[in-house]
Amino acid sequence: MIKPTFVSIATKAVMLIFGAVLVASPAGADSISPSVGDIGKVYSTERPDSSYFGTGAGAKLSEASQLRFTGEQLIIEGKIDEAIKKFAKAVQFDPADPGGHLMLARAMTQKIKSNRNGIDWELYGQCLDEWTLLARHDADHLEQQEARTAISGLKRMAKLQVQKAKGKQPKRSFLAGLNPLNKIR
Repeated sequence: MIKPTFVSIATKAVMLIFGAVLVASPAGADSISPSVGDIGKVYSTERPDSSYFGTGAGAKLSEASQLRFTGEQLIIEGKIDEAIKKFAKAVQFDPADPGGHLMLARAMTQKIKSNRNGIDWELYGQCLDEWTLLARHDADHLEQQEARTAISGLKRMAKLQVQKAKGKQPKRSFLAGLNPLNKIR
């Protein structure tokens, strides 16, 4: 009969604790919470590329990953409209991935801010929906804070746009009036 040694008992104890930690950690903590979001929302009507990726759920996840990468490259090249289409298709194929929603919201925000002719209100609503989804999702606090900041910035931009359309000058804050650099014209 073999007597258990201290090393083997300690090794087993460490393995048991490590296994308990793995079991106790929440599964899918890095995905969009199923209770938050639009079930059935259509982001893209494009068909999956089954000739390259195959069929099934795994194929859609692989294609979504490739679409997110392609979208990032398009953003770098300044092709925002194409990037939005890629990110939307990626979110359609993998709606539980917060990264796809984040990239889509960032691209939409960039397009809204770059439009000199005013705000595209349909895109504005979709963008606000994406940021709201990220603000409510429970995985990453940095993404939540970025979403809240983006929402307040978009609302401020919309408010200024509406005031400008009504012919009103936007109100300046008291602190902006005290800044000597704001008096230089």
